[in-house]
Amino acid sequence: MITAHHTATAAAETPDLVTLSGRAVAGLVELLDHCHAFLDTHQTARVALEEYCLTSPAGVTPAWVIDRLAWQALLLRLQLVEQAEEDRRG
Repeated sequence: MITAHHTATAAAETPDLVTLSGRAVAGLVELLDHCHAFLDTHQTARVALEEYCLTSPAGVTPAWVIDRLAWQALLLRLQLVEQAEEDRRG
């Protein structure tokens, strides 16, 4: 279980740049999509997420979590497209 302290500590130690392979990023996008679809369509999962969010920091709601999954997947997709275009240009 991730605690607020752990999350804050991890955020403070987050580097500005991390290099991942395109395959790893594509896999992460696929995983984020599956998580988003599952949480967005399964009521029992939504209920469990609501219970989890009750003990989370302020502003962390089920809708926020689900939206962030979709948003992060979108950002990673855009980065994959941009990198592919850059690689084609040489």
